[in-house]
Amino acid sequence: MVDINYPLRKAYIAKLASLEYESAPVKVFYQIVPDSIATASETLYVVIDSINSNNISTTNSQDLSATVTITVHSYGNKYSNGRAVDNITGQILGLVCTSPAETFDLSSDNLQAVSNTLESDNINSFTTQGNRMYIDRVVRISHNIFLK
Repeated sequence: MVDINYPLRKAYIAKLASLEYESAPVKVFYQIVPDSIATASETLYVVIDSINSNNISTTNSQDLSATVTITVHSYGNKYSNGRAVDNITGQILGLVCTSPAETFDLSSDNLQAVSNTLESDNINSFTTQGNRMYIDRVVRISHNIFLK
């Protein structure tokens, strides 16, 4: 058995490096967001929250399933309409939930994506703090992966 969590994380970071909104790049973090992000000008960022995997091998093949949870965070002045969060989520789904699945490239780690599917998509209730409104959208993407 091999670890697929790290190869998935590498693939996600590479795929999501092209995210942008209104011509500005959108930063992607893995689990931890730097303290400076709260005070910096960035009001939109993505966090790869968790990667969970399970062995689904058969007697004929070595297969794994994995679920990746991604949160798109935004904050801005009150009365934000959430358009930025929706735009970035759409970009993520377009980059990751690809057809054919092999375009989500894991080949450098001797893995092959067999399917990439949106499992769930939730917009958290907005919160406010002072003059800021926070909107988060959480997507869970499941992958079936074949070990070459």
